[in-house]
Amino acid sequence: MLKNRKIIFKYFNGKNPKSVFEIVTDSITEELDSDEILVKISQAMVHPCDLGCASGYVNGIILPSGAGFE
Repeated sequence: MLKNRKIIFKYFNGKNPKSVFEIVTDSITEELDSDEILVKISQAMVHPCDLGCASGYVNGIILPSGAGFE
């Protein structure tokens, strides 16, 4: 079983959106098909759009939400 780390937020904060992000670890349990590959990303940034989402300025965000959906 493989482990996956991701950035999520469970609430909004318009004054300090960076404060809502947390890193969580979960397991990847799905089996890959023969035409699929699994890519390991060692570093990723928080996009400015993610700050807008974490601020609550973007409509339609369902909490908890993951950063980097674009």
